[in-house]
Formats: sequence, structure tokens, C-alpha cells
Amino acid sequence: MVMDMDLDALDRGILRILQEDGRMSYSEMARRLGVPESTIRLRVKKLKERGVIRKFAALMSEESGLFCRIVKSHKIWHFCFS
Repeated sequence: MVMDMDLDALDRGILRILQEDGRMSYSEMARRLGVPESTIRLRVKKLKERGVIRKFAALMSEESGLFCRIVKSHKIWHFCFS
């Protein structure tokens, strides 16, 4: 399990941006965070290796008709149906 103290300000900035827009380019993230693009690439790679980022996924809207949410025991599972 990764603790907050293991994440520095840059890691938290990357995660915040990815949560807002998971498709943002590394170059745009670098511009917004004021660091080289290579730094963003390396940090994202390390966040994935450490399990902080498990995967990138598209979240369907409820209006699409492909979205279902199940809440059980304080966990939320999202399922998409085609």
C-alpha cells in the first residue's frame, strides 16, 4: 500500500491532472507542472511500477446506457456493458 508521504508534490500534481484528464499529453502536463516532459514520463512509469497507477480507463457516463455502479462494503465497482 502506498502512503501519501511516499508521494511528493510533483507525483500528486501528475495524479491530479490524470484524474481530471487521463488523455492529456505528457508535454502538456510538463508545461502545466513546469518540468521537462522526460520527467513526467519517468514519474508516470514509476507510479505505474509502484502500483499507484494501476491502469488508465474510460469512464462511461450514465446517459450512455453502458454504465452500472454497484456499492458494497464501502467499495464501489464500475461495470460497463456493451
